[in-house]
Amino acid sequence: MVTDPNPLHMVEMAVTRRTWKEPEYVLAPQERISVESAIRAITSEAAWQLFSDHEIGSLEAGKMADMVILGADPRQVDPDAIKEIPVLETWMGGTQVYKA
Repeated sequence: MVTDPNPLHMVEMAVTRRTWKEPEYVLAPQERISVESAIRAITSEAAWQLFSDHEIGSLEAGKMADMVILGADPRQVDPDAIKEIPVLETWMGGTQVYKA
C-alpha cells in the first residue's frame, strides 16, 4: 500500500505530513495542506479525477448522498488526532448503513 486506506488518516497525513510507516518523520513539511483542502482531495477532487463529479463527491441535489457523520469537526481537533475521530453514522445513497 502507498497510503493507509482510512480516509481520516489520509486527511491527517496530508495536514501533518507525518508518514504512516514512520509517524515521527515529517515528509516535506512545506507541503502541508489545510484540513479543508485534504477533505476536498478525498471527496470532490477524487470524484473529478474519476470523471464522476456529476454524480458523487459533494452533497448536492441530484447526486448520491454518500456521507459520514463524525464525532468531531476535523478542523477543530489537534491535527495529530484526526484519524481518531469516531464515525458515528455512514450513509450511502441516502440510506443509513451504519450507526455507532
